[in-house]
Amino acid sequence: SDATIRDCTIEGNIAQQDGGGLRCDGASPVISNCTITGNTAMDSGGGIRCKDDSLPVIVSCIVSGNEAVTNGGGIYLTGDSDARIENSTLFGNISGDHGGAIYSKDSNPFIAACGISNNVAVDGGGIAFRDATNAVVSNCLVLANTAYEDGGGLRFKIAVGRVYDTFIAGNTAHTDGGGMECCYTSMVLVESCTFADNTAFAAQRMAFKDG
Repeated sequence: SDATIRDCTIEGNIAQQDGGGLRCDGASPVISNCTITGNTAMDSGGGIRCKDDSLPVIVSCIVSGNEAVTNGGGIYLTGDSDARIENSTLFGNISGDHGGAIYSKDSNPFIAACGISNNVAVDGGGIAFRDATNAVVSNCLVLANTAYEDGGGLRFKIAVGRVYDTFIAGNTAHTDGGGMECCYTSMVLVESCTFADNTAFAAQRMAFKDG
């Protein structure tokens, strides 16, 4: 399915499983100039959940105040769902496990010119990547996100990716990687980025570790 969703507000919905606001199964919608706010998933993807080779394009959207009991408070991507997320703002989303704003598993999103701020998760307060082979974060602001464990701003686990031209500041991790954590054989190229005023209670503002 190649639907276009434009100039919409998707607000206050509850899913008993995944995808509080929107759910894509093998679909590739264009979601443009939409506000996705205050939605809840009792499992994953408080705002949006995409799986099974979904290729959504999310542009000029606001994804805010959504909550997932498990993963991806704002957006959850899994099963080769290589989303393009551009010129969007993701703030104030909450995940009970991984990825306050975005959790990407087995997928390779391209995230560009986005503001990722004030999101909360156990790991990866802003964005958490797992099992990626080519995830990209470009020209983004990653600000004031919180992880109750690791990776306040960004977290890569068993993941390959690139982060460039990105400002990562004021994020907090209660253990390692206030700004960013790369762990479990992750390989991440970081270019032309600024890390400022990030806090990790275990004193590692950027953490690189095997376990």
